[in-house]
Amino acid sequence: MYQLLLFEDTHILRNRIINSILSLDFSKAGDDLKEFKKIYPSDSSVEKESSLIDIFSRCMETEDCEYLIKLWTEFEHFTDRLSLRYGYSKEFKRTFFTHICNIMEKNGVVADYISNVPSGLLFIHAGNFVKAVKHLEKALSNKPDDSRVYGYLGDVHFLRGDVSLARICYRNAFETDPHEVDMSFLKDKEIFSLIEDMPEELQVVAQPLDWLAPWGCIKNLFPYKILRDQEIIKSFIHNFHKLEEEYAKDQSRDSVKAKLFYQAMVLSECGARSDQTGKYDVVQMRYIMKEIQPFLFKLYLDTRYG
Repeated sequence: MYQLLLFEDTHILRNRIINSILSLDFSKAGDDLKEFKKIYPSDSSVEKESSLIDIFSRCMETEDCEYLIKLWTEFEHFTDRLSLRYGYSKEFKRTFFTHICNIMEKNGVVADYISNVPSGLLFIHAGNFVKAVKHLEKALSNKPDDSRVYGYLGDVHFLRGDVSLARICYRNAFETDPHEVDMSFLKDKEIFSLIEDMPEELQVVAQPLDWLAPWGCIKNLFPYKILRDQEIIKSFIHNFHKLEEEYAKDQSRDSVKAKLFYQAMVLSECGARSDQTGKYDVVQMRYIMKEIQPFLFKLYLDTRYG
């Protein structure tokens, strides 16, 4: 529990206010605040606590999770705008989202999304990583192309200390739609270093983030995607040919070029490592990679095959 130093009576009273806030008992926090102001009318040290009580005391009786999530978002914008910092903000956030998660579970089946927010993310905020993984994986089973969820799944595995599994999830997120990944929440800071270290040949394109999946594999931060199931390979080949058609129509779109390069790289890896490669030409895959991004293709060959 957060504690201020107890050398002064003001700190003793302020600790009571803070602990009531952390218990989400805003009625008691309000009473403690009134007592503080009565004894120390000119002391402004509890202004932040006063703001918290004003914002949250009116809402804690509701079980509307969408409203509570929206309230938290507005609160974060408020604190960012005024540059307010609370020494106990992490603990308060965890307690608040535990409250939301308890409401969701009490009401029965937890939906995959609450107000377009993956419910698994709410469990991450609550510090319940086991349930976060459960609900994020459930969301992906119903919506396998949600790169946000892949990203959050990477985050929770990273927070649990499983970096290898986290980077598989991050790779899946960036190969699906890199622009939907919540970069403000991303926990693996080496990914930001990876972006900073992108070569000039990738930095000059309109959207360098499009190239993060292949670049991360080539730099050995992300593991290469290896396809073994023949049905998955066939589906991958089908998507690859659709991208080829898009590329033939417009060769200027970086997002299509990056996806086509990445998928050709995956199929090339599959062909190099499996006796059943499916109906495609590995040599043709590599020709396409070279045509789209010769610098990255050369780096791929040098780092992968020496």
